[in-house]
This record gives sequence, structure tokens and C-alpha cells, in this order.
Amino acid sequence: MGRLLKFISDEDEARLLASARHRRCADGDIIVREGASSDALFVLRAGEARVERNHESFSIEVSRLHAGELFGEMGFVEAVEASASVVADGVCDVDVIEAAHVHAMIAADPMFAASFYRSIADLLSRRLRATNVEALSEFSWGTGGFTRVEEPYPQDEPSEHWGGGSPLRDAEDA
Repeated sequence: MGRLLKFISDEDEARLLASARHRRCADGDIIVREGASSDALFVLRAGEARVERNHESFSIEVSRLHAGELFGEMGFVEAVEASASVVADGVCDVDVIEAAHVHAMIAADPMFAASFYRSIADLLSRRLRATNVEALSEFSWGTGGFTRVEEPYPQDEPSEHWGGGSPLRDAEDA
């Protein structure tokens, strides 16, 4: 497993993990429940997990977590309920780092505080960038997740049924 947080020292990472509670999760166990409050950061030590959002009566997988990844940082930074559920995808091991421990380290060492929050900002930035790339790939005009419908709506006939492409560009091409 690589660095947990990019800008903290090895010693600070060891201190951060020293008080972590270890949790073994079975396939399908909910590690973090969407809408629930949490006073912790989590480290996926082994295995994989799905990040899911509820939409009406079903769940949508929005991301995957792999061994060595930290999660729960949004709730930690904002002190709000979880915006998604994290569900074990197979057996996995999780370290739970209580927020009180992190806050005590932050209060005791301003340099740790700066390195910790810079690391969290870096993590959030990388995840946002990856999400943007994925969203652009999937939903971009004319490519990605949309496919042009050929039948029963031939391209040479106007149709209000859209199967991909750009409605504005397609109108200009006509």
C-alpha cells in the first residue's frame, strides 16, 4: 500500500493510524451509509468497495475504491451526512480513524494540520478531476455513453427522438 495522504510524513501517518479500529467486512456490508453521520475517516486496507448513490428506488454505482484508499473525507471536512454509501465488494478490511484523534493531532501540531488539509485538498482535487473526465467521456455530445439511433428513425427524416449526437450540430448539418 502506498502513501495514505500525499503530504504528511511517514511518522504522522503512523500516528494517524495508531488509534484506528480495524473492521473486517463481508461482501455487501455497508461500511458507510448514505445520509448517516460519521465521525471518522476510513482506509480500505484490503479488498474493494463500491461507492453508491440512491436514486428513487435503486442504487447507482458512482465510483470504486481499492486497497490503500482513504474515504469519508468529505464528511470529515464538511461535518455533514454521507453523500453516498460505501459497500464492501467482497471481503475487505477497513481501518476506522476517529475524527477526535485527527482533531487532537491537528490541534497539537500546526504543521501536521497544514500537511493534512493539503493532502485532503489534493485527494479531493484528483477525485473531482477523475469524475469530470468520466462524466465528459460518458455524456459528451456525440460520443461516450450515447449511441445514435438508426432504426426506426432514419437520419434523413427529422425526429424528436434523440439517440446521441448534438441536436444543434445535427440541425446545422441538415
